[in-house]
Amino acid sequence: MWHSLSNDARQAIEDLRGRHGDRLYDYLRTMLDAGEAERALAGTLMSAGVHVDRVLDDEHLRAWLYGLARAHRTLAASRSGPRPYLFPDLESPVNEAMAGLSPAHREVLDLAVRHGLSPVEIALIFDAGAVQVEALVDEAREHLATAACSAGELPILPAPDTLADSLSTAEPLGEEPALWRADGFPAQPSPLPDARRTPSVRFPGTAKSLPFRAWEQAEEFWQRRPDESDPEARLSLRPMVPALRVLSLIVAVVTGVVLIGMAWSGLQPAARRAHITPPTAQTITLIATVPPSGPAVEEPPEPVTTPAPTGRATAEPTRERAMAKKPSGPPTATGRATSGVTIRRLPEPAAPSARLSPAGISLGQLRTGSFTLKISPGRGRVIAASASDEIIVEGTRFTVAAPLSRPGCSPSNGAGTITLTWRATHTGDGRTSSGTTTASGTATLRVSWTVAADKGTWMPTGSYVNDGQGHWSNCPNG
Repeated sequence: MWHSLSNDARQAIEDLRGRHGDRLYDYLRTMLDAGEAERALAGTLMSAGVHVDRVLDDEHLRAWLYGLARAHRTLAASRSGPRPYLFPDLESPVNEAMAGLSPAHREVLDLAVRHGLSPVEIALIFDAGAVQVEALVDEAREHLATAACSAGELPILPAPDTLADSLSTAEPLGEEPALWRADGFPAQPSPLPDARRTPSVRFPGTAKSLPFRAWEQAEEFWQRRPDESDPEARLSLRPMVPALRVLSLIVAVVTGVVLIGMAWSGLQPAARRAHITPPTAQTITLIATVPPSGPAVEEPPEPVTTPAPTGRATAEPTRERAMAKKPSGPPTATGRATSGVTIRRLPEPAAPSARLSPAGISLGQLRTGSFTLKISPGRGRVIAASASDEIIVEGTRFTVAAPLSRPGCSPSNGAGTITLTWRATHTGDGRTSSGTTTASGTATLRVSWTVAADKGTWMPTGSYVNDGQGHWSNCPNG
């Protein structure tokens, strides 16, 4: 497989080996011996060279390489049998403390402290949430207080010098859809669901474990607790903490709704008084403002109470309701104007497009040339290249294998094409567009060249040499 790769692909694998080889090898040694880890590292680098087009974002390249290494480590461990997750070639209290943690706590702590991966990168490897990963790292740091600090100072094991020999026999991961996730990372089992249990950790040199009761762990409700007779255990409020948190959240929400309702009801009378005319001694006039939208609902007139007679003659009050003129549009059912809120969603960014420069090349008597693929907007890469039989493409340069001349009387022309397959993404700026648009396509470059005519040597046929009689050896009629 190694010898069938192009020079550019092999150089890319060598670059990945120089930048990430030591750390990937150290990560593989946590569950494999030296020989298995070397073969798994060779397979990881080979998979990276063959499947590099699956990485859509260069910022996720390091996490993707660790995901490939973990997939090859799982395959190797399935053949040699399971082993505990321990720091390689290390006899120290750190491994003793790590043995008390769950597999998920051990692995995320190693990736975060020793290898320097962020919670987002670790979450991409395990196809989990970054918040869950960050919580696991914090728990592991808390349980391994002193040991976690010393673990960050442990050296990274270097990759062996014989790795070049292993690359010649390494095999990459296959193309089966079951082996890959939709985001381009390898599919593999994740230990993160096992991290729901909090382990009881014993530190080296201490006399007792951390104070975690067994009934505070995840257990079935019908089973009897081992400390059922302990009065302190029965009086503990720790099991009620989740219920108290939910209750406090409900109280906060209800209080907020009540306060908002009180504030709203306090504003409504002032709004209504602004539309009501104060009553006079003779007539009570109510004016209701009707907005221009919604069906009209007429309300029955309310009874009007007149004051008791005081001994002086007063005019008998009349009851009258004066309604404003009905507008042309239908009013609302409540009699109050309504306003709509328009939410404008940002459009998706424009799809990337590719332009080949130049569109065509005429080499003449030359046999080499180069081209440039410009992608705008966004960024992308060439994922495959093909050409006619006489054209060889390497990166952005090409070579024509046609001869400079052929026997004959007149020159001839040759032509061929180079077809490039590209893939690109364009991410919105958050102000005028949002989301990510992916595009792919092909671009074709036409190449032409000239093959000169080789007439051969002059063959004289006249009485003497310079009489002009004769013909060319490769061109009898020329």
